[in-house]
Amino acid sequence: MGKQLIREPQAGLSLWGSVKHFDQQKIDRFGSVSGGVGAIHLDPVFGREKTKYGATLVQGYLLIGLITELMKNNFGADWMRSGVMDAKLVGPAMSGDSVVTGGTIRQLEDQADGTVKVSCSTWVKNAEGALVVVADTSFLFDQNMR
Repeated sequence: MGKQLIREPQAGLSLWGSVKHFDQQKIDRFGSVSGGVGAIHLDPVFGREKTKYGATLVQGYLLIGLITELMKNNFGADWMRSGVMDAKLVGPAMSGDSVVTGGTIRQLEDQADGTVKVSCSTWVKNAEGALVVVADTSFLFDQNMR
């Protein structure tokens, strides 16, 4: 059975995340549709021999998109209707890496229109536990839409 959407947000509640693995084929496919086609992403020889990383890098937009997926999977239509994100790339993810997403609900604020602004701290980490993306996210939770 799949995970359920969070129906009663509470400050301090952990979001359920996911694990993603990035091989060169996934990086190449994303590059072909996103325009992220620089050698740092698509040329394994360049990545291995000419960069300090020793491999190609996963595109930043692909990594930031994992935060959108995390929020959609936890909050559904409320996030899709009103979600806002302030994201920063803080570390690399390379071909062959697995990453994990996660976060917590940081704050709830009642709004004049009866909705609740839900603010979250979210992240993507690599297999070693180092941060790759950090993002502050928020959206309006509408009890009347249930």
